[in-house]
Amino acid sequence: MTITQAAENWSRTLSACRRRKTQDSTPLHCDDPATERAVREVERRIRQSLPPALRGVFTSFSQGFGFTWSLGEPLRGLTPPASTRVWGGFREIRLKALPGLVATVRDLNRELNEHGAASAVTDALPFYAIGNGDFLALDNQGAVIYLAYESVEHHGVLLGRDFVSFMDQWSQIGCIGPEIWMLEPFLGREGIDPESTTSRHWREQLFSGGEA
Repeated sequence: MTITQAAENWSRTLSACRRRKTQDSTPLHCDDPATERAVREVERRIRQSLPPALRGVFTSFSQGFGFTWSLGEPLRGLTPPASTRVWGGFREIRLKALPGLVATVRDLNRELNEHGAASAVTDALPFYAIGNGDFLALDNQGAVIYLAYESVEHHGVLLGRDFVSFMDQWSQIGCIGPEIWMLEPFLGREGIDPESTTSRHWREQLFSGGEA
């Protein structure tokens, strides 16, 4: 699977959401690819090289891309009882946003150290900030992990073996979340498992246009 094929799944997800009466979404947008010079400048600012998979997406696909969707329906069997809707997508994954994300996570790790609660993941490269204060990030091997600063048990949870694999697997379940309580039911030993029983059931509900 390539990032372009993942993007086709993003468009398919948006189309499925539009067929429902209770939905809200932002269209898929993809900027032009980044230049090599722009990537090197970001790497200089964050003082580390980008993992090959993420670097390749920025230079060959887009330097900034995203979409979102929200359904005013609970996700039966997965959504907490108090929740009345389910959502997914990502506002934007952008090359130029990386320095700010890195600075934020380094500050959070510094605060934890000062309070004697050092993070178990100190060298991760965040690439997306979730609205709840958590992050999607890459570890020092390039695997996608979840950074949770309020729930220790979810800090460092594996989501995918590299950026493109993660986007592929996540796109196959409509990029639900990415809050960990929504991703967790879909996780297997190597991150998101798009062929699990839960994934198949959710995909059938989402793309059939039936009740969720």
